[in-house]
Amino acid sequence: MTSLKVLLVNLGFLPDSVGGSEYYTYHLAKALIQRQYDVTVLTTVKRDEVKRFSVYRENFEDIQVIKIVNSHHYQSRFVDSFIEPTIEEIFKNLLVEEEFNLVHFQHLAYLSGRLPEISDQLNVPTLLTLHDYWHMCFRSQLVREGHGICPGPSGGVFCASCSDPQGKPSSPTSKSPRLLKVLTVPAIKKLLTILSSGLPQTIMARCKSWLPKTPAAKKELAMNPHILTTLEHQFRFDFFKKQLRFPKFVLSPSAHLKKRFESEGFRDIRVVPLGFKKQMPLPPLPFKGKLKIAYIGNFIRNKNGLHLLTELKSLKDRSTLEIRFHGRAIDQQYFEEILQHAKEFPKDTVNFFGGYNSHQDLQEILKQTHLVIFPSL
Repeated sequence: MTSLKVLLVNLGFLPDSVGGSEYYTYHLAKALIQRQYDVTVLTTVKRDEVKRFSVYRENFEDIQVIKIVNSHHYQSRFVDSFIEPTIEEIFKNLLVEEEFNLVHFQHLAYLSGRLPEISDQLNVPTLLTLHDYWHMCFRSQLVREGHGICPGPSGGVFCASCSDPQGKPSSPTSKSPRLLKVLTVPAIKKLLTILSSGLPQTIMARCKSWLPKTPAAKKELAMNPHILTTLEHQFRFDFFKKQLRFPKFVLSPSAHLKKRFESEGFRDIRVVPLGFKKQMPLPPLPFKGKLKIAYIGNFIRNKNGLHLLTELKSLKDRSTLEIRFHGRAIDQQYFEEILQHAKEFPKDTVNFFGGYNSHQDLQEILKQTHLVIFPSL
């Protein structure tokens, strides 16, 4: 009997990329292979020395991996961050040639948000597991720097004020109280697809001149030069609501994530907690005068590594600590802030070890740790 062919699709994969969805995809692939499924992982990889969209195959711990060279560094337009026709064509050809029985989407960043629709067109059944808020939030976390949890996205309206070129959100509310009313004008809605396709500025300016000539609309455009950005985000929001209709099931690891998506008008979602293989206990680390505290995660603001240092500053005797950071500097500016705060601790109290690449590496980290702290927002 021929084994069923399953394609797992994720933005990254071990050992090139380490993160939650990467590890979930890895363990899922291992479990399926153990149950005699024929498993392939489709992912992206950053390779500066290789031509963009190059495709090559590797084998990682008996898992077949197909890698497409792509990353956010190639994105020059907003739409590039979630629609990529070249990858769509690669994916389409792969489904036709390999004849997969099932596709399980994990995270589609750096790939293309249209892959579920393409699978549906080819009559290949699919599942999709949500790992964060990427389908409704272009920053993935629904967290606004300096303002906490996003109150939106309200169909993409709040996203425009979070889309500053320098990454600094300006306000936790929309740019104008009348913006919602203006965006309901039919003529504006018809421009969404055109404007979000990344047309040249001259054509976009002409499109802008086609907007309704009502006094309210004219005043809105004068007050809100970011309305085109708002339209782009509204298009993105509607686009993903459509794409999430194509999988047979959309899965969420938590009831909270399910509720958040459904409250924004997304389809019904099923809660399926993430499964974890039971681990053998590690031998306890003897205490020799220093409490070894580990932070395990990449350096981005929502993981809140800086908070660990600011809290521990309140201790009178910090010389009894060793704070061990294990992660990659995804947000270099944020990492520099952490380095500055680390200088306020006694010598050899705060140490940085970089990222890790395997389960074995993680075990070695934990063997040298008394306590792991997750300060995530």
